[in-house]
This record gives sequence, structure tokens and C-alpha cells, in this order.
Amino acid sequence: MEPARGSAASGRIRRWLAGWGLKEWRRAGLVAVLVATAAFGGLDTVNKEITDIKVGEQFDTGRFEMTVLRATLVDEVRAGERRIFGPKPGRRYLGLVTKVHNTSTLPGPVAQPVELVGLTGAVNLAAIRLADGTLSMSLGPGLTDDVVLMWDVPSDVVSVGAQLPVRISKEVRKINATVGQGWVSSLTDYAQLSVPVGGGR
Repeated sequence: MEPARGSAASGRIRRWLAGWGLKEWRRAGLVAVLVATAAFGGLDTVNKEITDIKVGEQFDTGRFEMTVLRATLVDEVRAGERRIFGPKPGRRYLGLVTKVHNTSTLPGPVAQPVELVGLTGAVNLAAIRLADGTLSMSLGPGLTDDVVLMWDVPSDVVSVGAQLPVRISKEVRKINATVGQGWVSSLTDYAQLSVPVGGGR
């Protein structure tokens, strides 16, 4: 009598599984967990950490301690008599005044963790020191400064009196074989706040 095909297939599977090591079993277990998580709709919320903060409240990104103080919308940006960014048709300048302290051992770009949410057409510009209007792309280790994070925005996407949604991401220190040490912004771990937009002073 010819042996059942199912029995032969089962025998091959048992022999194949018997050759598995610890690495293969761990991988199979991880796949099973992910499949079960996805089946119950859990992948969208895995490891997601969102912190609600207010204007004037500090948030630690891991590299910077950042405190958003206010938002301002203007037609041009000046430091005393010196013009930094001039008027442009159909565009305005949105500034987010922020106190920043670098707690890491490396200099870093202060604008990297900060994102304007849902503001279509916004173009990130160089940050400006509030004290003297000089461009401030990077803040050194241990230093604290008041900076204005700047965006060039379409004139019809935000107005004075509006509430500006802002996201500040946590940052993770990474080591890259090519460029050395650096920081990467998290996509799932961040603070969010709403900032009232004021006009120029």
C-alpha cells in the first residue's frame, strides 16, 4: 500500500524543524507576535509615546531641553536696522521663539527636533539668535540660548490669532561608521503643543 502523502509531508517538516537552532526559533516567535499584534490592530500604537505640553513648558529631546515661548508672524525679519529676510509676494515669515539648552556633548542644529504640523508649503530657514539677530544654525554643548526658529510660509496658510500645532521629537544618539556620532529624531516619541500666533512687535 502506498503511504499517505500527508504522513510523508509531516515527516519532512519534523526533520526540518529538528535542525533549527535558537536563532531560528527566536525569529519564528517574533513573527508570530507581530502577526498576532497586527490581527488585533496593535501595530499602529506599538511604542508610541506622545507628551502633551503647553507654551512655556520644557521638553527634553534627549539632546536639547526646549521651551517654546511664543510664535510670531511678520512680513519681514529685522534685527534693529538690519534686514535679515525681506518681504516676498504671497509669503510671510513665521518665527517660533524657543529657549534651548544643549545637554549633550556635541554641537547640534537647534531646529532639527521641531516640526510644524499640517502647515503646507512651509520652508525651514536658518534659526536666529534673539539677542542680536545673528544666524544660529548650531548650539554647542552645555550652552543655553533664546533662538527664533524660522519658516517661510504661504500668506494664506496661517494668520495672527490662529493656533499653531507644533511637534518636538525625542532624539536618539546613533553611531555611524561613515560620519561618526549623530542624532536621529524619533517618529513615534514626541511632545505636541498648540501655540497662539502673534503679530510683529
